[in-house]
Amino acid sequence: MKILKAGYQIRSARFEELTLLSAIELSAAKLFLDTPYSFLVNAAPLPLDVVQQRFKAGQVWVAVDPHDMVAGYAITQEVDATLYLQQIDVEPTHGRRGIGSALVNGT
Repeated sequence: MKILKAGYQIRSARFEELTLLSAIELSAAKLFLDTPYSFLVNAAPLPLDVVQQRFKAGQVWVAVDPHDMVAGYAITQEVDATLYLQQIDVEPTHGRRGIGSALVNGT
C-alpha cells in the first residue's frame, strides 16, 4: 500500500468497490466539457463486466481518502505481455493532490 499526502492511499481494489468506479469516471469526464474532448462527457463508462475481468486479473487499483472512501482508480490491461493503462479517473473533488500521478506510478 502506498501512502500519499493528506492521508490518501493507493491499494488494490476490493470487489465491492468496483460498482463505484463508473460514477467516478462520469464525474471526472465533466472536466472535459469545455475542451476538444467534450465527447467524453457523454461517453458510456467502462462496462462493469470489463472492470470485473480486470479485477480478477489483479489489475484494478484505487486511491482512498483517510476514511477509506474511493477517490480515484486505475485499471490496466495486458496486451502481448505488455501492461497498458486502460482507464484512470479521479473524483474532481479530490483533484490536484497527486492522486492520478500516484496511481500511474503505483500500478
